[in-house]
Amino acid sequence: MNSSEGCPGSPARTANILEIKNENEKDPSRAYTYYSKYTEECQVVMPKSKKFDMVRVIWIDAEEHGEIGWNSLPAQLKYAKKPVPEMHSIGFEVFRNEKHIALLSSIGDKECSTVEKIPIAFVISIEKLVLDERTK
Repeated sequence: MNSSEGCPGSPARTANILEIKNENEKDPSRAYTYYSKYTEECQVVMPKSKKFDMVRVIWIDAEEHGEIGWNSLPAQLKYAKKPVPEMHSIGFEVFRNEKHIALLSSIGDKECSTVEKIPIAFVISIEKLVLDERTK
């Protein structure tokens, strides 16, 4: 299907890279169609049996500083006062409990990326990401 055949994300209607439309809002198990402005094609995507939310996690990371062997005490005491790094991770939330959250950056029917596990004690915030309707 090309954009002239009624693809939901035709170039005249959207400037975003990828537009996803549920063909039947009342039945989320139905197929989605999407239009890519780079390939100028529409494709139908059947939803997976299990959907995962896309989230952004802001968290602080633990770190260690110093060289092997002896280190300068005044330099280490000065470094100890510096804030820990703040990290931002975006991915599919595949697991969460009271101890940790687990994210995948890529997911397919039978394969996926590596899993990133972040201790909940390190988490500052978890935000569910949604499609911005204003970009349509």
